[in-house]
Amino acid sequence: MLSRKSSLEYALFIIDLDNFKEVNDNYGHLYGDAVLSMTAGCIKSSVGEDDIVGRFGGDEFFAFIKFAHEEDIAEIAERIMQSVFNLCRNIDKNIGCSCSIGIALRRDFLDDVDFDTLFKAADSALYSAKNSGKNRFKLYDTKNIEYEYARVHDINDSASVSSVTAMALEIIAKSKSSYSAVATLLSHIGTQCNLDYIQIMHVNRTTDMVSLDHEWSRNSNTVNYAGRIGYYIHSDIERLAELLRKTGFFIFSPDIAEGFSPKFKNEFKKLDGTTVIYSAVINNDDSFNMIVYQCFTPNLVWSDKEVNTFSELTNLLSFYIGDTNLLTGREKYLQDIIDHDPLTRLYSRKKFYDLSGLVRRQAAEKNTKIYIAHCDFADFIGFNEIYSYTTGN
Repeated sequence: MLSRKSSLEYALFIIDLDNFKEVNDNYGHLYGDAVLSMTAGCIKSSVGEDDIVGRFGGDEFFAFIKFAHEEDIAEIAERIMQSVFNLCRNIDKNIGCSCSIGIALRRDFLDDVDFDTLFKAADSALYSAKNSGKNRFKLYDTKNIEYEYARVHDINDSASVSSVTAMALEIIAKSKSSYSAVATLLSHIGTQCNLDYIQIMHVNRTTDMVSLDHEWSRNSNTVNYAGRIGYYIHSDIERLAELLRKTGFFIFSPDIAEGFSPKFKNEFKKLDGTTVIYSAVINNDDSFNMIVYQCFTPNLVWSDKEVNTFSELTNLLSFYIGDTNLLTGREKYLQDIIDHDPLTRLYSRKKFYDLSGLVRRQAAEKNTKIYIAHCDFADFIGFNEIYSYTTGN
């Protein structure tokens, strides 16, 4: 059995989904991607905030975990296994999907052990767990190669996915592309959750540029690929990232507005009487996708269960948003034509308006004013009629 030796140590978990090929074969790769996204959420919610969770590729994940007592290892492994097992069973009871885990402890090796050595040990334990019947964890021991293992048999209903998320997964299974999945999901989420407006924004923490990529409105019940951009004050972006990194979402309140710049506070004032959740999955330091859920019903209070549902849906959406943001070489060429006037190579009106957002942000930071000059030829039509359009150009 695992002993209760007390000291701060580290363990490497390698987590592999069992029978994941069945999911892709029966429901398609878009559906499989959604399950992977939700599995990542299961793992992250089962470990500590300071622990590191990643994905090697395919259906294999890893977690680098701090622990004080060896028995904590079993508790963490069982939480991960139970959460993944519940997820798969609640999606479809016919899917025999679970997870196997191999674990290696850093203290079992030399103090200067490298990652490759630790990985090989955890991978060896995972291989043994798979060969022993799957749906279990095993702990690598350098002395006698013995393993501890546990197995999940029963489902815990308290950890089930919401009906809204289950329906979202069904939509994904029927979608032919990432873009169509996002569009259909937004309509589904807005209608089922009684929302009035949903926005998906891409926030660049390096350039401070924020693009409104998708929006859904109850009035039109359509999803638009907006493509509008603007610029936030850098401190506001960092404040957003700080709030979102803690739990993945926050509900707008006057207290939260106090932490932002006057420019951003003015944006918050427009939300008076609107219930708003800001949600995001922040995986890197350069940028993140933020989803804003809005309901215009005054003084509406969302329950913890509803907020958790929005968090689940954000995890799903985030998996596909990245794909829809990628531009091919031809798309970049077409975008350049849209951004620039082909005759003069100056910015088009839309691009000029987008970039003016950068000037407005800089003015807000320095508390200065902005002036816009509009220049126009007098009777240019008459000039063309006399000297021809070629000369006019």
